[in-house]
Amino acid sequence: MPATTLTPTFETRSPLLFLNFVVNLLQNVIVLPIDADSQDTALRIFNTLNDRGLPLSDADIFKSQMYKFAGSGSEEFSDSKGFIDAWKELEDDAKRVGVDMQTLFVHNMFLLRAKDNDRKTTASAARTYYGANNFDKLHNGTSLKGLREILNLWQVVNLQEPIDGESWSQNEDILQMLDILSEYPNDYWKYPTLMYYTKYRNDPDFESEFLDFLHRLTAELVGVYALTPTVNAIKQAVMNLDVEINNSPMPRFNFKRVNVQRLREELPTPHFRLVRLLLKVVAYLDPDQHELIPEKWEIEHIFPQKWENTNFPELADAEVRERIEHLGNKTALEKKLNIQASNGFFSRKRREYEKSAIAATRRIAEQHTEWSVDDILERDEQLIDLISNTLQEWGLNQTAPLDE
Repeated sequence: MPATTLTPTFETRSPLLFLNFVVNLLQNVIVLPIDADSQDTALRIFNTLNDRGLPLSDADIFKSQMYKFAGSGSEEFSDSKGFIDAWKELEDDAKRVGVDMQTLFVHNMFLLRAKDNDRKTTASAARTYYGANNFDKLHNGTSLKGLREILNLWQVVNLQEPIDGESWSQNEDILQMLDILSEYPNDYWKYPTLMYYTKYRNDPDFESEFLDFLHRLTAELVGVYALTPTVNAIKQAVMNLDVEINNSPMPRFNFKRVNVQRLREELPTPHFRLVRLLLKVVAYLDPDQHELIPEKWEIEHIFPQKWENTNFPELADAEVRERIEHLGNKTALEKKLNIQASNGFFSRKRREYEKSAIAATRRIAEQHTEWSVDDILERDEQLIDLISNTLQEWGLNQTAPLDE
């Protein structure tokens, strides 16, 4: 490309300065070619020499490979300029949604692995995966259109913005289930959800089938994590499910069977990373909760975390403290209202609960004029029944396909 095309203003307005720049460039810049035996070696050399600049991210590498292909016969773009414009638009939208380009490529990797019937739980890093066979996966199987489809789902989850022409993205029940799953303690809920959405979003019955799928996925993930709170407990089942989804819109769920009695015993004191998700389940099961709960909310302790010992002389401090952390003593409350409720006793908190947009929290204020440690145990039993029964209704421990 001629220099005048690149720098029309500099050359025409300051020709002598431009000439000096060219002369200095020719006299003082040395181009030293380095042959590397592999892509990884080349990147290691670059990052070592570039230690004062920004590191080269995986997304930068993937972009350069897709750009190269866009300029040499890509079906998606007629020329490289079209690719650059589309990349910039996608990158800006991803930033607005709160997802970086690197993450989109990682999610796309899980989709490609499922299509290749890859069920392994030990996976290569994204750079290694895409770099195999001279970046074949970037030239065949990865497109900006596909990355855009992935981003569309996160637009709905993160911003609650509907997608043009996709009615499911305004379905109240689906939005609530996605909001519940967004609190899951690790990212493994995302891969089967993305797989189902990208594979079947254009099917005529997608909306109802997607909701059924989200119910079953939530039931299995929550049930297993409640008893075994580690990512390894669900990894293999998720990788298997990804492949099942690729093969059928009615996939089989082969998760570890959950002992429902043990689940009921664990629910009053769940793992701390599961508490927010369970409180959202409780909130959305309230029949008066027709909208998503406010984005900024906190875990509210109904009975305060600080109390006067003289109020409960018959209970040891350790026993009171233990009951305070039960699920039955917790509810979702908007951050502003939670600050105002502070560590006051129920008579003061009750006024703030009545202002809440979360129906389950308002209901506590409606049904109680005071709150004691005994009320915690009573609500524990109510939530045990509510949550365990709901998970079973959603499909916990059902291995048959969705339509059976």
